[in-house]
Amino acid sequence: VLAELMGRAGALCQGLGGSMHLIDVEHGLLGATRVVGGNVPMAVGSALAARLRGTDQVTVVFFGDGAAQAGHFTEAVNLARLWALPVVYLVRHADTAWTLTGQHTGRTDLPLTEHGERQARALGPTLTALRIDRILSSPLQRARRTAELAMPHAQVEEDDELMEWDY
Repeated sequence: VLAELMGRAGALCQGLGGSMHLIDVEHGLLGATRVVGGNVPMAVGSALAARLRGTDQVTVVFFGDGAAQAGHFTEAVNLARLWALPVVYLVRHADTAWTLTGQHTGRTDLPLTEHGERQARALGPTLTALRIDRILSSPLQRARRTAELAMPHAQVEEDDELMEWDY
C-alpha cells in the first residue's frame, strides 16, 4: 500500500493508482472519492467515529493543495477543529513544471510554478482555522515552499524521512 502511495512501479497498481483505489476497511484504509477534497470530510467522519467509539485512533488524510478551494473541505476542517477531532492533515505540494506534463518528480528538486505558489498561498486561510502542532516537510524545495507559503507564520521543519521515494 505504501509503495502505491509513493508511486513505486512494483506496487499494487504499478504506482499509477495513488490513493484513489486503495480500500481496506479492516485496516482503516477508507479509500477516496472522485470529488476533489472529498476524502477530507471522510477523514473527519472517521475521526468522529473513533471519538464516539472511545478509541485512541488518529485519522490521517492526504490531499492536494487544490482541495482547499472546495467548500466541503473548509466545512470539514472547521468541524474537526471545533470538535478537536484527532486528524493529521498531509498536504501534497503544489504544481511544478513536471506536474503540468504528468511526469513523476521523484527526488528531482524542482521549484513550484507561479501557479503552484498561488495554490499554496490559497491554502493558508483554511489552514489557519486548525491548531497546527508541527509542520514537517520533505527537504525538497517544492514541499518546503508549499508549507512556507501556506503557513507563513509557522516554522517549517525539514525531515529527511519525508523525502519522496526515488522511483
